[in-house]
Amino acid sequence: FLSQGQSVILDASFGRKEDRLQALKLAEALGANFIVLECVLDEETIKKRLEQRLARETTSDGRWEIYEIQKQIFESITELLPRQHFILDTSQPIDKIVEIVWSKL
Repeated sequence: FLSQGQSVILDASFGRKEDRLQALKLAEALGANFIVLECVLDEETIKKRLEQRLARETTSDGRWEIYEIQKQIFESITELLPRQHFILDTSQPIDKIVEIVWSKL
């Protein structure tokens, strides 16, 4: 899609700097913009949302144990320019989050 000039969204934790840099290099090679939206939320709400997700029938593997591991191995995002990295407070209502995301694109 990128090579055809279309936008793509990669929904991933991108916890490793190396993975982010690899995606950035690919985007640059194809002449595409690269933006990371770092979603942040307090742990109490994260735990509550994960419990709610597990209560529903879903294919999601989102569990507290996985979150804790991802948090431990997450490498801070320091390699991107300010215009490539935005932090989103996901405790806000979804319509507000969408509005913020659109304003960054």
